[in-house]
Amino acid sequence: MRWATIFWRHLLKLLIDKLTLPSLTNLAIRNFYEGVDEWDTDVERMFKRNWPYRTFADFFQRSSCLLLVLHIDYISLPENDLCSLLKLHPFLVELRIREICRKDYDFAPYPLEDDTVFQFRDLITPLLLTTLHAFDHGLASSSPLVPKLENLHFAADGDLFDDVLFWKMVVSRWVPSDTGSHRENTSVSHQGKPQRHFHANVA
Repeated sequence: MRWATIFWRHLLKLLIDKLTLPSLTNLAIRNFYEGVDEWDTDVERMFKRNWPYRTFADFFQRSSCLLLVLHIDYISLPENDLCSLLKLHPFLVELRIREICRKDYDFAPYPLEDDTVFQFRDLITPLLLTTLHAFDHGLASSSPLVPKLENLHFAADGDLFDDVLFWKMVVSRWVPSDTGSHRENTSVSHQGKPQRHFHANVA
């Protein structure tokens, strides 16, 4: 299998525990279906649980797949788990992360097992942007996350997005085109505030 799309359901962990996909190269993890021009805002269909990091880590170790494309759409994922997930895939060439516009949803009626109320975690955080920085990433290794990245797309909740850190990260990965290297496409869109779109070519 070369492409898989996982739509969140309560049986997610049971499914992933049974899968071994050594030929997997493209993976899209999506919290809910989208319409053609607008989101499906049916909160009842959304996965409202803690991210099963160990389940996915075991799956990737078991599969030993060479993942090249990863799309993470509208899920709740702690920033440390997201960074750990990206560390498992140093050969990624395409990364897409899309956040929900949280003001469109009311999660108050959905308590978790520990009696807390479900909340969506920020995905595109300062920690993620910093660890994607080519040099000033704060990691023990000399390389940033996903060093072979060619295409990057962020759709961020506009009120929470750090424009400065984003552009510092983009500039840090810039290589002039006359070096003969390929160019990387980077874009970001904001939700919540009036839409702002950015596109940059980096490598």
